[in-house]
Amino acid sequence: MRIKVMRKRGIPGRRRPLASCSVTGSRGTESEKSSCSGLQCSTTTRAGARCGRSKQASSLRIVRREPEMREGELVRIQRQTVKDYRLALGLELRKRRTAANIGFAELSMRTRIPAETLRSYEKGSHQPQLIRLSEIGRVYGVSAFEILVATAEYIYRANGEMVPDHRSVHADKTVLRAVILYTGVTPEQLRSIESTPATFSSEEHGEVRRNDWE
Repeated sequence: MRIKVMRKRGIPGRRRPLASCSVTGSRGTESEKSSCSGLQCSTTTRAGARCGRSKQASSLRIVRREPEMREGELVRIQRQTVKDYRLALGLELRKRRTAANIGFAELSMRTRIPAETLRSYEKGSHQPQLIRLSEIGRVYGVSAFEILVATAEYIYRANGEMVPDHRSVHADKTVLRAVILYTGVTPEQLRSIESTPATFSSEEHGEVRRNDWE
């Protein structure tokens, strides 16, 4: 059914056919069409046609914004986490190079990594790939994993966390956690990744089981 409405602005003229509601198939104005979005209700247009717009459309649009805000907050946290990790890794690399009494020129020659790139690693402006980290560690007589585990201790302390006791945790699990932190995950997010449904249930009741984490 096509409904046409005449409007007056000095000279009578025709208005374009009213847009269809995508749910009910009835006719509504274009502005009403844009706010319908396929939501059902019993509102009526000025022309008397039934529209599919929901009375809760405005509140629903607000709800739709919330996930975007949460996502934006997560992105902000992710970027800050990566930045903090680069700085922590840079401190660890600088400490090891200083202890080995090696300059950037020699380290560059032995690792085949440009000296400027090595400097950027220690400044925390860039994060080395694991393969390059292993090449650097080889010069210092350690593996890339050992550097990551040492860096993880910086991250725990910076986040106000207790450093897990490596004597009570299997070595493979310690390394795995260190690698996960390398990817830009916070210690809190790491606990969430490791948590079982039973752990989540306990946390909801205020019972955080630290043994599952440590």
